[in-house]
Amino acid sequence: TKITALPALALVCLVAVGGLFVYTVRDQGQLLVRMETENVSRSRVISQVFGDLSQNHLEASRLLGAAGEEIDEEKLYEDGSQRIERLQELESTLGEASRLFERDPTERDIVAALVTEVAVYRQALITAIEMGVVDTDIAASELALANVSYNILSAKILALISLTNEAN
Repeated sequence: TKITALPALALVCLVAVGGLFVYTVRDQGQLLVRMETENVSRSRVISQVFGDLSQNHLEASRLLGAAGEEIDEEKLYEDGSQRIERLQELESTLGEASRLFERDPTERDIVAALVTEVAVYRQALITAIEMGVVDTDIAASELALANVSYNILSAKILALISLTNEAN
């Protein structure tokens, strides 16, 4: 009976190890799919925010550049308000997306700095538009200040994109 019990016991152990292996492989596969989906989501969100932010900044720059020559104060205010509203939407999207970057401390710090810098940029853009409405000659100099903030913001977003790409 010892001779038949040992192979049976070995077979039971082999089946148990095989089952554990299948379970582990399936679990690892699910983890990889979840990580890949999360990384794609992170890259997609930050790239979308950057693209939309750049488009919004370009439109605001064109608007402020044309102040006094091609457009009057009323048009500047109306179109400028749309740029500010769009920036607030992007700010909200970035705030919601920040949960995607909570695992990595470096990414978390960059996202926190991004949220702060978007608020600084928004205020600079509001000031540029308000001052442009009051005096269109001032619009260009105020735009220069908004550009400085935008450049800082762009550098932070590019750093986050770089980190996100390294994680993939």
